Amino acid sequence: MKTRKFDLNLLNVFEAIYELRNQSKAADRLFLTQPAVSVALSKLRSLMGDRLFIPGQGGLTPTKKADALYKRCHLALEGIRQEIFEVDEFDPATTFRTFSIAVSFSGGVIYAPRLRQIMKEKAPNARLVVRSLDPEYLVPDALHEHAIDVAIHYGTFDDTRLKQEAYEDDQLVLVASQNHPRIQTDPTIEDCIREEFVSYYGFFDKTYDFAAGIFFDLVNSLTVLEVPNPLVVMHAISDSELIAVSTRRMAEATKDQYRLNVFRIPEKVASLRAFLVWSKSIGHDAGHRWLLEQLSAIQSALPPLERRIL
Repeated sequence: MKTRKFDLNLLNVFEAIYELRNQSKAADRLFLTQPAVSVALSKLRSLMGDRLFIPGQGGLTPTKKADALYKRCHLALEGIRQEIFEVDEFDPATTFRTFSIAVSFSGGVIYAPRLRQIMKEKAPNARLVVRSLDPEYLVPDALHEHAIDVAIHYGTFDDTRLKQEAYEDDQLVLVASQNHPRIQTDPTIEDCIREEFVSYYGFFDKTYDFAAGIFFDLVNSLTVLEVPNPLVVMHAISDSELIAVSTRRMAEATKDQYRLNVFRIPEKVASLRAFLVWSKSIGHDAGHRWLLEQLSAIQSALPPLERRIL
């Protein structure tokens, strides 16, 4: 497609519709009329040969082509804003920006409600998207393309394009139903040998501790069920005699809802360290710095690890 045949203003309209999932809100953001936004979207659909957005009860749902276009469009427009206008101002009270974070081990259960509450108070028009880190190998490119603003990851990536800072320490624990017929106190290894485990797929690949390798290998050999994510682990435990290894934050965040008990692992296991990860190319962005500040405030408000007594 030749640029002389393409009205670049259409990309501003597309970006606003994609981020807000609503033509009326996009028109308000851009100070355009709704008919003008509809005409622009119609032109872009014709040029791209795709519907781009599908109407639904929850707003407009982007197509796969729209997702791919947004990654390139947003990155290009941000580059123009930075280089030409040198924008380094951000007002959370008036922004309509969409913030996207990716988290390990369903950490959204811990961080998303707290971040949403902050945004409700300080950035009421902003939108929050919380994603999984899977598949992990795609995360560095997604961060560099600004499809994700920041990742919270147990570990680091071997990628020089990324900035990575220690964020939070966690522990591994054992979790069982409150009604479990045998596990009601901290179990011994002998107790564990008599049980069956449920695990989040790939969990031990990400948390393997060589100092506790024998115990981890034991749990692997006793695992009879693997599920897609940690929340399904908790659900599986709640109405069965299965037990599981979990991160302590996750266990404590869900134990009341799923009626679970949390126990120490009968082996010394190293702490898990979570990192905040983002692209160096976005470091100058005032909105991104604001997001990091809010995540830092959330972490500071959580009980320190040594005070979390089971």
